[in-house]
Amino acid sequence: MVLRRVGRIPARAGRAALAVSGARLRSHPLRPALVVLGVALAFAMLVSVLGGSLVARQQALHRSLDEVSPSARGFRVDRFGTPLRQSDYVRVDREVRRVLGTLSGEAPRRVVFFRELRIGGELVEIAAVDRLSDVIEVRSGRLPRTCTSAVCEVIQLGAGGSGGLAEGDIRLDRVGTADLHDPALFGYISAANGGGAAKPTVLLAPSVDAVQELSSLAPFYRVYSWLSPLATSDLRTWDVDRLLAAESRAQAVLGSADLAFRLSGPDEALIDATHRGRVAADRLVLIGGETSALLLGFAIIAAIGLRRGLASERRRLL
Repeated sequence: MVLRRVGRIPARAGRAALAVSGARLRSHPLRPALVVLGVALAFAMLVSVLGGSLVARQQALHRSLDEVSPSARGFRVDRFGTPLRQSDYVRVDREVRRVLGTLSGEAPRRVVFFRELRIGGELVEIAAVDRLSDVIEVRSGRLPRTCTSAVCEVIQLGAGGSGGLAEGDIRLDRVGTADLHDPALFGYISAANGGGAAKPTVLLAPSVDAVQELSSLAPFYRVYSWLSPLATSDLRTWDVDRLLAAESRAQAVLGSADLAFRLSGPDEALIDATHRGRVAADRLVLIGGETSALLLGFAIIAAIGLRRGLASERRRLL
């Protein structure tokens, strides 16, 4: 009987302590509410900071890529050297498209470029681009339509020059003038983008396949290019390292196939965007962390006051 009474005393004392504590909390509801609110706000601030830092890195990535010209924003494969036979070109084209498919889901745009030829006493560069109407804005005349051994229609970038050019078996007929939507489309492969005094005139033929079949241009040095745009809207900050690693693997594959290949991509823009995003995220974490610490400190102070009152009640009960 005595043991039962002894066992009941701690249980009754515990219930009494809980009842008194509950009554005290009900009599001062604001103080525990402040503790709960402070902890909740501190946790919410921490979650917001983590989410905001990710958003800041994503915005920095898009801003850095938007500062780069569209042609330099994607991946580019150039092959410098002697002309390829049509069968070899088809094989090379298939291999390059397969490699670029590992970097970008967009269809590559083919380019064939002939560096600095003197035709009819005029210094020109002949080029052909897939989907020509998408990359130029016609200023006068029309788009070229035919390109045969008899005559090849071309459209000129910029103004000036005579209507026709002839040199040996090469016969060119200028049918209009135009401007490139992206002046950096031909990049470093064109001497017209350099700082020399005598800049060549760039003439665009109707299609890559038509220029490839011109026997009059067969002996001349040329640059084969494939441009694959990078879908920046689908690019996330956590994809940058994977993309750079994939680019290194793609360069190794192309180098093993032909040492004349050169792969370039927006590496500097991606690295710069990663750095900018990290700096912006660190600043946001610093500011948000300080705010979260202040809120948590406020909750701790309120909890200390609440604990002090409960401790006094406990001493009185004991």
